[in-house]
Amino acid sequence: MIIPTPLPDEFCKGILGRVRILNGLHSSKEVLNHLRRAYCAEDGKPVPAIALLARAVQIVLPEFIRSHSLLPLIRAVVLENHPTRHGASNQSEILRLRGFKTFSKCAYLCLDCVREDESFWGFSYWRRSHQIESVPWCQKHGSLLHRIYRADAYDHLPGSLLNESVQVGYSKTILENAVLKRYAQIMNDLLDQDRPIACKNIIALFNKKTRGLGFRLAQTGKRKVLSDLAMELVPADWLIVNFPKMEGKSKGEYISTVDGINVSLTPFSIAAYALGAALLWESADEAMHEISILPGTDVVPRQKLRFGQAFWNSEALLQIYVKHEGNVLNIAKELQANKRHVGMELMNAGLIGLGSISWRKLNLAYEEYVSGKSIKLLSENYGIRLRRLEYYFGKISDRMLDALDAMEIRRAQSQIQRRKTTVKEASPKEKATLV
Repeated sequence: MIIPTPLPDEFCKGILGRVRILNGLHSSKEVLNHLRRAYCAEDGKPVPAIALLARAVQIVLPEFIRSHSLLPLIRAVVLENHPTRHGASNQSEILRLRGFKTFSKCAYLCLDCVREDESFWGFSYWRRSHQIESVPWCQKHGSLLHRIYRADAYDHLPGSLLNESVQVGYSKTILENAVLKRYAQIMNDLLDQDRPIACKNIIALFNKKTRGLGFRLAQTGKRKVLSDLAMELVPADWLIVNFPKMEGKSKGEYISTVDGINVSLTPFSIAAYALGAALLWESADEAMHEISILPGTDVVPRQKLRFGQAFWNSEALLQIYVKHEGNVLNIAKELQANKRHVGMELMNAGLIGLGSISWRKLNLAYEEYVSGKSIKLLSENYGIRLRRLEYYFGKISDRMLDALDAMEIRRAQSQIQRRKTTVKEASPKEKATLV
């Protein structure tokens, strides 16, 4: 079978759909039947579907879940005092039932992401971060998402379903709301959980924070409750859709699905805890720090990356590097990862971070250096400090040369396209001078 390399933030059901397309199969179910025959356990025991896909793409299961599944959010808070990590060997039933689970019957896409993907990759793909139903906007482009109402949406590329897409029914005020921005960051950070949070521990944290800010914990009383703050700070259309009990709420009224996060020993959906954290803390990073140091909690800090070594050595990463012309900051933004660590991983993978130097200058200088010109003379001619040029030349690998060649090709194609556009838009007299 043809098995593609998973792309950054690609949703597991979308990966399954790409396998279907590449192999000319009729459905994801048929893909899984092929995977079972190819990657089943030697002892004959049934293997959860998501584990089969992880084996096919050659990513360790816990890492695959943390990078491509919604399970870290779906199973974010649990009753167990010492939760096992996602993808552990004793979780086959959980993986079978929830490995491919979504929050909605709809599939979500960003029109801007689709256009960018088709321009760069030649095709579009489903992003996991777009499938968090309570975050109905693209955090990269700041635009409302579109939804697709069909059961087999992930079997197709999102770009092929645009005619069936409908924009989510929210006002654009949610895009600039400070609480919802924190909420979205917290939800995305929690996707990096290596294991669930024990319910009793997060209750203790929220209880202490809520008391400290002077909110009421009991169902009756005179002080404000957390849901009052939500009514004041969060757009009503978002709040009522995601917390229906908030509709018609009066001041001081206790709403269990919001106020209960401080006391209930039965876990709520992660949306309730994320909203609580976004309301109680002024910074999403502060909230995530407090959550990450809870006993038994292993939320991956933001500086750690979601991608394994296979990704950094893949063609997919090389294409992203070429797309951003080696600019580490822009690569980090696309990967939603820390700039410093992206730079380190790129270096380990044989690619140089080029934020402070033009790739074109580096390529031309290196060609002249290989042909025998003095590095000191090249430093003067290209306006690059000698020590920096020596450093770059010392780091150039075969993979870096492949990237520079790809950038040259991309530049040439871009010039040809611009020339064609200029000729097309020119007047007959101007065309005669251009051709």
